[in-house]
Amino acid sequence: MQPNPPGWAGLQPTDSGRWSVTQRLEFIEVTLYWRGRINRAELVNQYQISYPQASGDLQKYLEIADGGVAYDSSLKAYIPTPTFSPKLVKPNADRFLLQMLGWRRGILQRSDVSPNEPPPFDELPVPRRVINPDVLRVVTQSITNNRKISVLYQSMTRPAPTWREISPHSLAFDRQRWHVRAYCHEHRAFRDFVLTRIFEIKDVSSSEIAPATDEAWDARVVVKIAPHPGLTADQKTAIAMDFGMTDSVAELPVRAAMLFYLMRAMRWTGTSDRPPIEQQVVVVNRSEVEAVMKKYTPDFRST
Repeated sequence: MQPNPPGWAGLQPTDSGRWSVTQRLEFIEVTLYWRGRINRAELVNQYQISYPQASGDLQKYLEIADGGVAYDSSLKAYIPTPTFSPKLVKPNADRFLLQMLGWRRGILQRSDVSPNEPPPFDELPVPRRVINPDVLRVVTQSITNNRKISVLYQSMTRPAPTWREISPHSLAFDRQRWHVRAYCHEHRAFRDFVLTRIFEIKDVSSSEIAPATDEAWDARVVVKIAPHPGLTADQKTAIAMDFGMTDSVAELPVRAAMLFYLMRAMRWTGTSDRPPIEQQVVVVNRSEVEAVMKKYTPDFRST
């Protein structure tokens, strides 16, 4: 077991109050790591504590930091020193950036974001698909209880919505839309139904369909991608770093049922027929990927 850092004694969560101290110390560390400074007012505003309590927390973290933090009188704030390194949390770039987006979109409160003063940022506006929570509630409960439901669904292959009986077993997100993976009793096959296109929903009865019979959902394939061969050596290095490649290859495990969405979203054709500056990456195991699509989704179409 890894030993506790200096100054950690007495902070084990023996009661609910101890967790609050731990949480505040982690907030101090995360703020120092991402923002590069912190003062008492930030702790007071974040946790609604007194200034003496904030001072005590900062002093406790100075012990834990073991020389990694110092007070800057010109900034009137504590800043990391060259020897600073996180002691309590492991920095996670995805978590930091997703918190910023969650706060911007109103999903998270300011108190849920660390640090609570993120740097200025913006994001590209995209059309927002609004999912009816009552529809989602019945769908998730039908998945949990293996129920068959009746949905008034608008398919893009039909001019008007129709009632369909389906047996849902999972939810799926294709980076653009949420789907419910379900057995369609009309077509006698497993299909994907876009949640926002379900207008009405009714609980019907117990389902006789076993989720394990959805072979395309259970089967998986690893899509291997590499930098476009037409890029320069430096460009290939940059792309490899972008995608966290090892030996210039990244492996993406994906369900066979979702393989089409991945290929479509990333515009990966498996070939290098587009200009390198546009395509940037290619699928190197194209034959394997095509074989999986042909076996499990030969007549795929989004319902």
